[in-house]
Amino acid sequence: MDDNEDKAAQLEEYKAQLEVVDETLAATEEDDETAQQLRDARNDLVEVITLLEQSLKASKPVEPASSSSAAASTGAAASSSVLPFGAPGTGQSLAGDVAFPEQQAAPQPRGRGHELLGRTCEVSIQGSWFNAEIFSIRRDERGVDRAVLTVFGQNERKEVRLADVKMLRPLPPAQCLPGTKLQAISTLDGLWYDVVVEEHTDKGYLVRFTDYNTQDEVKFDQIRQKVAKSGIAAGKRAVKEVITPGGYVIPEHFLVKPEDTDEVKAKKKRKIHHVKNQQKDERLETEAAKKATGWQKFAQKNRKVGGMGKQSIFASSDNARIGHTGSAMFQNNSSSSSSGIRR
Repeated sequence: MDDNEDKAAQLEEYKAQLEVVDETLAATEEDDETAQQLRDARNDLVEVITLLEQSLKASKPVEPASSSSAAASTGAAASSSVLPFGAPGTGQSLAGDVAFPEQQAAPQPRGRGHELLGRTCEVSIQGSWFNAEIFSIRRDERGVDRAVLTVFGQNERKEVRLADVKMLRPLPPAQCLPGTKLQAISTLDGLWYDVVVEEHTDKGYLVRFTDYNTQDEVKFDQIRQKVAKSGIAAGKRAVKEVITPGGYVIPEHFLVKPEDTDEVKAKKKRKIHHVKNQQKDERLETEAAKKATGWQKFAQKNRKVGGMGKQSIFASSDNARIGHTGSAMFQNNSSSSSSGIRR
């Protein structure tokens, strides 16, 4: 019995893993490179589950049963068997095919999408892509999985079909070492910004936004390699900025709104403070550089004008001769030429 209990526990574990794979596969686009890997993993799990079920059935003692009960047990076994993803009767499709009602399996009262809760994703809303976080997942009366999202930069949640959500894949930690220049999502507006990784944390990474010199913690799936700024993708909307009376340039999404929570207000105020300090330092550095440049030009000009060496106050021209007063040596060319003039 111990062996059967172990097999039963393994069977439940594999079924739970299969459920996770199904959820991930349902949220993955067909042209994604990981879709085929997920399907292969699912088929492997199906084979293992089938073998375990057959092993458990073979180990159970055979009990006499009537023809009606045998037929019922046969039907139950057939309904409990696991079919490959996309096979008729599963209600699932491989390439976006519509699953007809007669093909759909009866909805089961079990939670779905546990592994997607809290994950970051992209979602298309009215033709525009937004970055969001999955808050919860439910199955509606039609058997369609729906996701409730917290859209970054918006103070309300939106519900969409889980199939319309595109999950963001985290980078390998080896590509996010401290000092690496990447891009990260700002949860204040959902846009991507250039950052520098400072350290790893339990939830993800501590990064510094290079444009505003602010520090924040982002999740593992809220960071990516740097891409060209001309691209048009989720989180590529232009950043609007406002100029304060003091002349500081502040991103519009940093401004505190009345509907913001106390936590968001405090976070925005800290970021505004950092931005103002950074711009103030830049102004001081610019003014100091201008003063230094002006002094250097002035010093160079004086060196060029004063190119002659220092002269004594007793110095005379090359044509002049100096001697003692009253002596014949105390004369110059001008005095000799005018010696005929009467005094």
